[in-house]
Amino acid sequence: MTVLTVGLTGGIASGKTLVRGLLAELGCATFDSDQAARALVAPGMRALSEIVQTFGREFVLPDGQLDRLRLARRIFEDAAARSRLQAILHPRIFELQDRFLLDCAAGGRHALAVVDAALMFETGSYKKYAVVVVVRSRPEQQQQRLQDRDHLSAEEASRRIAAQMPLDQKASRADLVIDNAGTKEAIAKQVLEAWFWLLWRAACSGFHLRKEIAKTC
Repeated sequence: MTVLTVGLTGGIASGKTLVRGLLAELGCATFDSDQAARALVAPGMRALSEIVQTFGREFVLPDGQLDRLRLARRIFEDAAARSRLQAILHPRIFELQDRFLLDCAAGGRHALAVVDAALMFETGSYKKYAVVVVVRSRPEQQQQRLQDRDHLSAEEASRRIAAQMPLDQKASRADLVIDNAGTKEAIAKQVLEAWFWLLWRAACSGFHLRKEIAKTC
């Protein structure tokens, strides 16, 4: 079975997790880059040791876990610190993503392999996917969701959103946009339509094609 590689991206608190979950329910193989990052910084992992060496022991909790809240505050207040953290984590995350895609291609059990990652356009990693899907919401919704989800002040939420490429800019570069501005029923309908479209693209390509080749299909 031919596997179509799908990059699922958007902004922080835009609804990527919801869309990935719905695609998984439809039978897609999915990869959660945030979950991968959490596993990479578990106690005993090399990435955690490098973070401690870079930022200090004060970013580790008494039980040995990374103090994610404290580190998040640091990196969203300091672009240089954010770059140092990304230099530790991104190569490892990319390696896991690539392994997932290779396993999907070798397994032959799925038509669609979906990788969920927030910073695809910022890192340039979107180029390795045949199709890029962006989940978009209205700015005020994104802001409120982030404040509610992570218990942040309006200023903190705005700073974290500003650290990423604007959603409208990401949407303008996508092959497909899913709008998360409405109800869960509305987004579920869009995801189902997207799933059918992606299956058509997988059947149409027949091979692992780059986006620019697949567009001629």
